[in-house]
Amino acid sequence: MSIEALERRFAAVGARVKVAGGLCRGEPRINIRSDARGEYFELWFAGRGQAVELEVVDVHPRDRHLLLLARIGLEKSKFLCGHDERHWFVAAVPETGARRPRRRGGQGRAPAGGRSQGTRPFPGSSNRQDATL
Repeated sequence: MSIEALERRFAAVGARVKVAGGLCRGEPRINIRSDARGEYFELWFAGRGQAVELEVVDVHPRDRHLLLLARIGLEKSKFLCGHDERHWFVAAVPETGARRPRRRGGQGRAPAGGRSQGTRPFPGSSNRQDATL
């Protein structure tokens, strides 16, 4: 995605973005800066690694949020850029591999006739009921 197209996508949510250096190589970094016109997103790249492909994959103008995807070879990084009650923010979005596995029928249940593993009495509780940790 060209820098001009990136600026247009950020403008759709009411934000400004500046790409420092103009070269899209190395690890992407995003920060919030301010100047005489107000806050803006500053995007720069650390190092001289592989070329970075930037793509805005989702835009919500009403919520003032967008999702930025940075690809470096096979590695992907996602950043949620948006506006809260008062200021612009940026947050790294964890990869899908960080999700907890889903329980499937029968898994995660206590074994018959005993406490399930991973439970113990809650410390400081007067009734000492089991609590899953």
